[in-house]
Amino acid sequence: MLAESAIDICQLSLPGVVIFPGMSLPLTVTAEKHLRVFENAWLSGHRVLLTSSSGEPNQKEIGCLVEIQVIHFGDDHIATAVLRGVNRQRFSSVQEAINIGEELQDIYESSKQSERLSKREQLLAAFHAKFPVFAENQLLLPALENELPFGTLCDVLAASCRLNAEDYGRLLAAIDVDQRCELLMEILLRNASPEPESQFPPLFSLN
Repeated sequence: MLAESAIDICQLSLPGVVIFPGMSLPLTVTAEKHLRVFENAWLSGHRVLLTSSSGEPNQKEIGCLVEIQVIHFGDDHIATAVLRGVNRQRFSSVQEAINIGEELQDIYESSKQSERLSKREQLLAAFHAKFPVFAENQLLLPALENELPFGTLCDVLAASCRLNAEDYGRLLAAIDVDQRCELLMEILLRNASPEPESQFPPLFSLN
């Protein structure tokens, strides 16, 4: 049970599941403990806090507040759901309670504005070099190169890689967009390449 002072929201840590604000993700849930979380969340606002946390108490972290858009509970103890990332949230966990702190917006340092176009080009070049098959999507290239906000672009590219929990947590916590870009570049340029997801681009929305 959540403490009375906490916002009625469930925390969920799913290793290997990566979702950023604006992203939509279909998910199959089979573990009993996860099914209980989704059942509770569906009855109490359709929202869940997805984190890379171990779930230990007294932590202050950043997670992604996720909306459960659709869910179907089958008779065979399997649920299928569609999740959508809402925003980054700073939270603290105390015992079994989750206290939502503040919605976090992307930070763009004005002093680095002149460097951002070059960083965008470098990031896209590194991504296309790592995953050349994705560079063949000619309909999407204009949006990636010019139209998406830089923070959203970083999230879209990051969601297209199979990130481990540590990298996901670092990218989710990078509110400073220039820092997020640098972290993603570091991941893309490692010798041990991240695996691409099967779908590119991931389902996302700017709304």
